[in-house]
Amino acid sequence: MISTLNVSNGVVIIRGSKYSESTWGLGPYKKGSYPPLLVAIQYGKGRVVITGLSNGAFGDEDTDKDGIADIDEFDNKLLALNIFNWLSNQTAIYRTEVFVEVSSELGTTSGSGWYKVNEEVTISISPTVVSKDFFTNVVFEGWRLDGSIVSTSPTYSFVVDRPVTLVASWRTEIKLSAIGLIAGVILLVVVPAAILMARRRKPSPPQAQPSPPTPIESETEKEIRKLEEYLERLEQLKKEGKVSEKVYEKLKEEYEKKLEEIIDKLKK
Repeated sequence: MISTLNVSNGVVIIRGSKYSESTWGLGPYKKGSYPPLLVAIQYGKGRVVITGLSNGAFGDEDTDKDGIADIDEFDNKLLALNIFNWLSNQTAIYRTEVFVEVSSELGTTSGSGWYKVNEEVTISISPTVVSKDFFTNVVFEGWRLDGSIVSTSPTYSFVVDRPVTLVASWRTEIKLSAIGLIAGVILLVVVPAAILMARRRKPSPPQAQPSPPTPIESETEKEIRKLEEYLERLEQLKKEGKVSEKVYEKLKEEYEKKLEEIIDKLKK
């Protein structure tokens, strides 16, 4: 028995090889056996994957009773395909898959590929912070779908029901270290300048008035002060034991006598 696959407006992928717009024999098989091949009809970012036959040779999924796969329209690429026409009148079992594309200008993404309709998809990106220059970082801000951010998490899970393209969105931020450096420079430059300006604006203190002239000391007053200093010095020398008692008494008597004579003159 020879099984054939009819293709219309699509591409057939058999064991990694692509074929289109033709009828391909899948090979001679014994009666009751079926080809264990992955066959996919691609249309844009969607495809139909043949998973088996109605007798369960490949799988056990719902069967299109007419042998016709009525494909949902994606990007107006395809309305319907005649998937399988088995000479034994077997009906092909198939599932619809859609392509999820994940892209980013920076970092490494994961999650791109073919998924079953209504299957949960998980995409991710790393790293989420990339150094741009000395002052700035580029930071991941979310996943964009059709121009709008649908998630701000680097790892995003969702149920896919159509072909989608998710693009990583990034924003530029100033590094904290750069902010600290700028603040330090401001302190080093601005603060001293402000202090200097404040000093320039500060009014000068009032000048002290000159002290009144000291009256000229008279000769008599000078002599009195001198004798008093001699007496104080003599007392100090006596305490220190540098003069004898005899010399001390003699000098003291002389100084006191002169001092009394001068004071008596002033009183007169």
